[in-house]
Amino acid sequence: MDLVLGCGIIARLTDPRRFGALLWEAGDPHRHPLLARLAPEPLGSEFHAAWLHARTRGRSAAIKTIVMNSHIVVGVGNIYASESLFRAGIHPGLASDRVSLLRCKKLVAAIQETLTAAIEAGGSTLRDYVGAEGDPGYFQQSYFVYGREGEPCRVCGTSIKALRQGQRSTFFCPVCQRR
Repeated sequence: MDLVLGCGIIARLTDPRRFGALLWEAGDPHRHPLLARLAPEPLGSEFHAAWLHARTRGRSAAIKTIVMNSHIVVGVGNIYASESLFRAGIHPGLASDRVSLLRCKKLVAAIQETLTAAIEAGGSTLRDYVGAEGDPGYFQQSYFVYGREGEPCRVCGTSIKALRQGQRSTFFCPVCQRR
């Protein structure tokens, strides 16, 4: 879908997985029903360890599922959740209410580090993704765990494992990521 702006600039939405939407909101866009209940951006000042820790209390869902929940944190998809949990040393199946404040601090830092590295690398190109300039992303060349089942961990050499969580593939190192 192309949106031609009055100044001649064209904004293009290409969404082969059909997750996106283009919405028009005449008033405050944050009041739109699809946006009003979203959590803070992971690279913003509102997302911090205390926020994450408070949102995980009383929840038995796996921490990876929680990290991918847009009411807890927005913009962390399957790839970046697996990579962030690896960087934080947290097993993706750990019940979220068992993640301490200290580990939430490590996880928040890992999410921010992972997303920053991905942005600097132009994102991840798995099929046909290209950035605004038409270039593919290169972050997939530095994955620690995602899509590397059976390959040696880049840190300890142990074979990377995979499991299914919420209909999604999850990759982890059984040595580097503790419960």
